[in-house]
Amino acid sequence: MKFFRTVLLTATALGFVIASASMLTGEANARPRDPRERCTFDADNPDCEEERGVKRNEKGEYEVEITDWKEPPKSIPWSTIVTIKSPFETYKAVWDQDYKGKSCFISCDYYFGYTSRWTGESLSVAFFTDGPYSGKMYQDIKDGVEVQVNGQSFTVYGHGDDMMMPAKLRKAIMATPVPKISLRLEGSNSRIYNIGEATAKAIHIMVKEHAQEDLALPNRGGVITLAAAISESEKVQPVLTRTIVGVGQINTPKGKGTGFLIDSSGLLLTNRHVVGRFKEVDVQFNNGETYKADVIGRTADLDVALLKLDRKPSRGVEPLAMCVKRDASVGTDIVVVGNPMGLRATTTRGIVSAVRNEDGAAILQIDAPVNPGNSGGPIVNYNAEVVGIVTSKWVAMNVEGIGFGVSIPSALESLNVAIKPQMPMPNAEVTACGNYAL
Repeated sequence: MKFFRTVLLTATALGFVIASASMLTGEANARPRDPRERCTFDADNPDCEEERGVKRNEKGEYEVEITDWKEPPKSIPWSTIVTIKSPFETYKAVWDQDYKGKSCFISCDYYFGYTSRWTGESLSVAFFTDGPYSGKMYQDIKDGVEVQVNGQSFTVYGHGDDMMMPAKLRKAIMATPVPKISLRLEGSNSRIYNIGEATAKAIHIMVKEHAQEDLALPNRGGVITLAAAISESEKVQPVLTRTIVGVGQINTPKGKGTGFLIDSSGLLLTNRHVVGRFKEVDVQFNNGETYKADVIGRTADLDVALLKLDRKPSRGVEPLAMCVKRDASVGTDIVVVGNPMGLRATTTRGIVSAVRNEDGAAILQIDAPVNPGNSGGPIVNYNAEVVGIVTSKWVAMNVEGIGFGVSIPSALESLNVAIKPQMPMPNAEVTACGNYAL
């Protein structure tokens, strides 16, 4: 069986991660709970809570403060949703730890396993060894995590910290109240890490809460006036010159991504997973200007978000032309502009390899290289018109150059963005997308 990784392309900075469950099957020495001084809350023991310093808020939820997700306070019960206060935000998460086995090479009290954490939209996981002389030592996960939910396989990209779950994975988790979840790390030769029912149920609850928050967010939409395109170019340089003025870097407390201006009033498009649950972000354009921006709409299904700058952009920041009359066709030459790995204004090029229909939305498959940090960046044709928004890529053994983006017509429709007709330009060329070209 072949497994593919769906890679969200946000360059992240902090680590929030996958939660693992209480049970591991098929491991002779597996111990699903930390055997060392960890309270058990199954009986809701108030003496244990007092001993460990657990606090509950007015809703009766456990509430703790942390500085390192890998070393949560011993007051946190496994497989239980807790409210976390960090220097950046307040959020809910569930922790679990699984001792995969033990070794007598140094001492028969030498263990190894995984610590993990889920939130409603991200996951983190770390491998550890724990011995009487070395103490607990962690190793980074290098190649993402493969997640199976009710028999469907997904792979989430990252190095263990703050790996954003794609929309399809979240949908699969929400499909059943107690999803059957398994993890596989470090490729096909690694052990299978099975998530127990209590943790799986908690994950389902948190993911569903996040989806309800998205639906409850007022989608203010907007009206945009289409910007002019350029005459079709045979070279990248004119396309880049026209595009670079409208592309910016989206900065949140959790990481970075890309966005681009679609109207002179200050409306931008990016990915939903770039902004996450934050309602305000920073945007820095390639001319160095920085703005605050409110998140005024977002949709998890298509992974797109609409932002509004706190002030009208200067003349050095210009909206990009949008291809709204049609979806890009297979074979269209394209350029991708973004901030992969924080490298500002990086350009790659390729073609539209395929156009796929997913639940009524047009998804563009592209072969232009995209990497973490490209999320939310424009996919531009050689008229300098944006035909799509970069969302993800597939990564697997012997798989190269398969990136994906949401088409502009589908993205704008999902965000309730209306189009104001362009002012007539007599004798001007009209592109295949319906824009006047300068």
